[in-house]
Amino acid sequence: MGIGVVHYLGVLVTVAGISIWLNILRVLPARIAAGTQYLQPLIGVAASAAVLGDQIDRSFAAGTVLVFIGIALTTLQRAAQRPT
Repeated sequence: MGIGVVHYLGVLVTVAGISIWLNILRVLPARIAAGTQYLQPLIGVAASAAVLGDQIDRSFAAGTVLVFIGIALTTLQRAAQRPT
């Protein structure tokens, strides 16, 4: 079991994660790619709740909405910031 966990963390999480991250940086601006990193904890909590059968409460839903608002605010270009 321990060897399987090490392989999971070493191969899937590290190698695949870095590979996906570097490929995303090739096609997206850094501000958008960085903003999407805030989705990782949400996906982790939702996946663990699904696997373990835990219920997600209102505070998680409220936090999720706030994270999405923050991502939207940081990734959208404002008209004042656009080069002329």
